[in-house]
Amino acid sequence: MGITATIVLALMCAIGSARVQAAAYYVATTGNDVNAGTIAAPFKTIARGSKALAAGDTLFIRQGTYAEAMIHGANGFVFRNGASKNARTRYSAYPGEEVVVKAPAGNFVVWFGQTNANIELSDLVLNGTNTVSYVVRIDGDFDKMIWAQGIRLLRNDIRYGRFGIACAADSEIIGNEIHDLRGYGMYTCGDNGLVEGNIIHDNGGYAIHHFQQNHTVNNWIFRNNVIYRNGRAYYPPYDPYFGVNRRELPAAVFLSRGQNTRFYNNLVYDNTGGVIVGLGAVNHFVANNTVYDNDKIGIDVSGANSGSLNAHVANNLTWGNGSQIANTGTGTKLEANLTTDPQVVNAAAADFHLRSGSPAINAGVNLYSLGVTKDFSGAARPQTGAFEMGAYEYGSAPAPVAFNFSLSNGGNKSVTQGASVTNSLTATLVSGTAQAVSLSCMSSAICGISST
Repeated sequence: MGITATIVLALMCAIGSARVQAAAYYVATTGNDVNAGTIAAPFKTIARGSKALAAGDTLFIRQGTYAEAMIHGANGFVFRNGASKNARTRYSAYPGEEVVVKAPAGNFVVWFGQTNANIELSDLVLNGTNTVSYVVRIDGDFDKMIWAQGIRLLRNDIRYGRFGIACAADSEIIGNEIHDLRGYGMYTCGDNGLVEGNIIHDNGGYAIHHFQQNHTVNNWIFRNNVIYRNGRAYYPPYDPYFGVNRRELPAAVFLSRGQNTRFYNNLVYDNTGGVIVGLGAVNHFVANNTVYDNDKIGIDVSGANSGSLNAHVANNLTWGNGSQIANTGTGTKLEANLTTDPQVVNAAAADFHLRSGSPAINAGVNLYSLGVTKDFSGAARPQTGAFEMGAYEYGSAPAPVAFNFSLSNGGNKSVTQGASVTNSLTATLVSGTAQAVSLSCMSSAICGISST
């Protein structure tokens, strides 16, 4: 059965020669670098497309595999800075198409320089098979404290190679899948960042290593992430800290040197271990996480090597781990953490919603004033009564079932300047469960609108 949505398109022509809005350029494997970079005459290489951009423009990359790296200032490629965080320059896969960027042999697939700012990289497959360092590096200078600023990584698939993302500062890492890396999924070593809604799995080392050897790392938020099967086969060419070529790490998440890290509403399960807070961590906040069935400790607030100071650990659900919660830190505030059977719906299928009668229901403390206003699925906290323990409020809806649909339109329409025209898009279910959809246009180019 088709689901029909109607989009009313009001076409207004700008008068004058001044640039009034951001432009879009296109790259395709079938293109040519002497082309104009339009959707009908795209460039062939990402590097050529990058040079066409001005601040705030978008480069759409059509489907296919591109054997080039996106390294600022190398081999003709540039990251063009955006005007602000609200007007980022965007490098994106064309909607609905798979774009694989698989760099030739070298250190990186993507490298943002220290002077880069306000850039978004979205919906790309970043394949690090040929890299010896990081798939994505957001560069900075530890001594001068100069970092790339305002970088957003959105809905990318970051896979293979040694490490995933490194040294982000003032960055947003949202909705990515980060997986099958020999080392860490993510190594955050600058101040101020958001890590939200990512799926981090099957990495040999830590899923998240929040640490820097030479200075503290402050003011990060990690929330609503899914973290599983990490830490069981850490394998850099050589690791100077452990002095071995291969070993199992103690946890999936290591929150260490720095202040005011906030880690909440995360699902952490089936890893070598859960979450460690320590090694100079100050005022870290670990709350409303579901930490389940990890080989070793669930949550460890450690006093070793400068240890943890004044951590706040609340409303966590920890069960089925080698041990549940340990605290040797200084000034730790432990409150309302569940370490008995939480009675979740189906842990074997990674459904950690609470069943009726769960001891986690209405048993948490209110953390609304500390920024925990929603649960993992986006439901308001609390639903009824008090907060629940763990990542879910009782009764919050499970994630929607995936489905695929095809689109057809009502044919070409003509319109005069200043007028409007109505057309239709029909979404026809191809697979999955039928559900309501809404359709919107990202830009006139994406919707196939043109004006002459």
